[in-house]
Amino acid sequence: MPEEYTLQAPPPAPIEEPKKSLPKQLLIGAAAGIIIVTLILGVLLGSLFSRPKQPVKPATTPTPTPTISLSDTTSLSPTPVSEIPLIKFLPNKQYFDDTYVIIEQASPHKALILSVARIEQERGFVEYTKVNYFNGLTWDRKTLTTTLQSSQITTNSLLRQWNEGEMTNINQPKALAAIEMPQNEISFTSDDLTNEISIQSLPGSTKFIYQGKGTITINDDPFPAFVFRSRTYSFNASDLSFLQRPETLTSNWLLFWDGEGAFYYLDTHEVQNPTSPVQILEMGVAEDATRKVVRTTQTQSSLTTDRGFQLYQVSYSAPIGERVNLPIKNTVSKSPSRTYTWNLSIGEGQAVKNEGRTVQGVGIIEYIKPN
Repeated sequence: MPEEYTLQAPPPAPIEEPKKSLPKQLLIGAAAGIIIVTLILGVLLGSLFSRPKQPVKPATTPTPTPTISLSDTTSLSPTPVSEIPLIKFLPNKQYFDDTYVIIEQASPHKALILSVARIEQERGFVEYTKVNYFNGLTWDRKTLTTTLQSSQITTNSLLRQWNEGEMTNINQPKALAAIEMPQNEISFTSDDLTNEISIQSLPGSTKFIYQGKGTITINDDPFPAFVFRSRTYSFNASDLSFLQRPETLTSNWLLFWDGEGAFYYLDTHEVQNPTSPVQILEMGVAEDATRKVVRTTQTQSSLTTDRGFQLYQVSYSAPIGERVNLPIKNTVSKSPSRTYTWNLSIGEGQAVKNEGRTVQGVGIIEYIKPN
């Protein structure tokens, strides 16, 4: 804080005394001192300017951290280390995920898995779009990340259409979503995703699933398809932070439709040293052709080798009491690390009914396990 001053009357003028001349010896000494100081300064300045000049570095302008906007960026294979890279799962922040799985009913069972997650950050939301497409022979995988102001799903260069709740017109249903891949344009419809099945309702997250039939259109060619949808949301995203650490996760996720119209679902995951109830889940669901739903929280799953190939087996405890056998074929590895296995497979298998008979069907299995 500056000091304060008070205006005062000027002091009386001093009485001038007669000037006295300086002694001659003092003048000579002062002149000599000035000369000596001048010589010293000259030597110092000369040595300073005689040094070689260092190149002057141009002033650097800090490079701003790029903000991913709706002009988006697509990351190609190989898969990033995390399925949801560079995104924070923050406490008391929202998380939403909408996932569709579409499988062509007939062989070669072309399939599309579309997931659109929105994760709230310190400011706004990150929308993470993930596509896994099986063309009957191989998998094609694409991801895209954009920043948004809200949790509402927004289209981009990968997700070309998204129609929420547009399933009322059975004669001409609108495409639920449309995807643009480098070599394929894919869309799908369904008119019977109305049977909502609750999978979990916990403080950390809530999840519902739907399944039915519809059509998948690939490059203007329509095919009858099985359609599955899941919706997950949380208001405390940190409870789902284990999703960013697959090396600590054991997870099994299966969808299977048999030839008699029955549908089977499996969703289990657990982590080492769990810190939240949502991190332990075991849920099996069976829905028959009449839309009757039966659940169980006790299942047994195993990955075995049978006659030279791997077989994934799921046994559902009572009241379901049935089994699904799905050979591991058409597999793509989603793990960029040797510390864990993360595989996605699609193929034909069998449902083993209570009376022992088997029914052929088609399914998808995704499993994660530490190595």
